[in-house]
Amino acid sequence: MRRRGILPEAIREFVLSFGLSKVESEPNWDALLSCNRKLLDPRAGHYYFVANPARLSIGGIGEMEGKKIEVPILAGKPEMGMRTHALSSKVFIDWSDAAELNVGDVLRLKDAFNVKVVGKKKTGIVGEFAGTELREGKKIQWVSAEKGEAVPCTLLKALELVDDKGEFNPDSLLVQKGYCEKACAGLKMGDVVQFERVGFCRFDGRDADGAMQFVWSC
Repeated sequence: MRRRGILPEAIREFVLSFGLSKVESEPNWDALLSCNRKLLDPRAGHYYFVANPARLSIGGIGEMEGKKIEVPILAGKPEMGMRTHALSSKVFIDWSDAAELNVGDVLRLKDAFNVKVVGKKKTGIVGEFAGTELREGKKIQWVSAEKGEAVPCTLLKALELVDDKGEFNPDSLLVQKGYCEKACAGLKMGDVVQFERVGFCRFDGRDADGAMQFVWSC
């Protein structure tokens, strides 16, 4: 549980929630994860991670190319500092997001600008700059494809060990390869962060290829 980023306080709160009883009970794993999320939410920094990266090429960003923007590591907690993104006409987005986009759709690269989809290829998406004003529509995390901005990353996620029939599930460990943002390179072993739209994850060291490795927590 420690490797997964389950806090000692969460375990204590979870156990005490049962109270005293002579009746045997089966603890609910989801309840423990809920306790953990509640404790991590005000302390874990937010970062971007894209799994199975698809390339998004964006035309028309002009002088915004290479511009640096700063966003809070955790909104409402200025003491935690800022993280920097380099705006680029070439970025990586999660393949699951790319698969849902159609020509004509307008998406929002979080904390950056809007992009209109003008084409789809097997390798990714072709888009055009569509302004900076905040608007309704799909908002997705992204990582700049410029050299040094995308940090290779592996995310391990434990699924159910046994299936509905009570049999061993050979696919109980989900391994996702992708990129996390440059700011993650400064994390220390054991740090728990929130990958936006993914969940809380603990930095677990390096994998066999030297990529940053995280374990999904909750």
